[in-house]
Amino acid sequence: FAAAFVRALEIADSRLIKESIEMRIENPRYVRAIGNDFMIMDELAYYTLLYDEANLQPNEDFYALRSPFRMRSQIEAEKNAAIIGKVRRKRKRNGNPNTDPDFIELCKDIEMRYLRIIAANSGCFERSEHKLEDENNEQARMAVSCTDTSGSSSDILDYIALKSEPSLSDYRLGTDYSIIERVPDECTLWVNECLRSVFLTCGSQTFVIPSKSSFIIGDVSLSRHLIARGMLYDLIVMDPPWTNKSVKRRKPYTTFNECELLELRISELLKESGLLAIWVTNNKKLKGYVDEVIQSFSLVKVATCHWLKVTTSGEPV
Repeated sequence: FAAAFVRALEIADSRLIKESIEMRIENPRYVRAIGNDFMIMDELAYYTLLYDEANLQPNEDFYALRSPFRMRSQIEAEKNAAIIGKVRRKRKRNGNPNTDPDFIELCKDIEMRYLRIIAANSGCFERSEHKLEDENNEQARMAVSCTDTSGSSSDILDYIALKSEPSLSDYRLGTDYSIIERVPDECTLWVNECLRSVFLTCGSQTFVIPSKSSFIIGDVSLSRHLIARGMLYDLIVMDPPWTNKSVKRRKPYTTFNECELLELRISELLKESGLLAIWVTNNKKLKGYVDEVIQSFSLVKVATCHWLKVTTSGEPV
């Protein structure tokens, strides 16, 4: 499950935000509960519904999160303590003196909202009746460890269009299967006009393309070609590859120059009543920069949403 909590600003009416969300949900079977300042979403149900007509079933093991995350060493220590009849005392951690007080207050506010929402919607979740040996989410851990993501997009990266491509061509995918056999000579808009998902094979990998969707394999700046075609959108979601300590250490993906966001022509791609949603980390400086980006697009910030992932019983992961 994932619970999204909305903190409306002074300039926004939370009822309008709720109505905007409801209007954009075509089939809310995966929305377990919704209110003026929150929404509880079942992510597994969402993907099950999305790919049902393609006869694809998400791996339910990925979502078998029945208890909060713990290190394996912590679980083993608790098991050993239970065997010998000792009670492990939790070590009191001193708060980080460098933590931003505004962030601390924000966390407290979110926690209060979370407790209120979970208590009022307990019927959305399973009852937590798990034994100690079941509390390590081994089912989900095993599913992740058996999944090879080392080269998940390596083949399709060969088809990335250059930022300097001067034009945009169209390629309509087949009704069932399509194969990318050669690198296009120009930037290409791949289109699935079908009312159902179709399969696209690229090299050794196969992708599922949702119904009535289209995409460009290339830099986001190529969206300028969509403006030339007069294509406008009700909702634009941006998930920039922000730089942070974890990314610098592990390098799971390539980051970007944050100034490149200012070069995007988002306001020309949005309809007059359109919404722009930007994923951002808890970095205060980064949040301030995002506010500047929103202003540069001639848009108005109406709300900040906080996304919490919870277990099947409603506990924070």
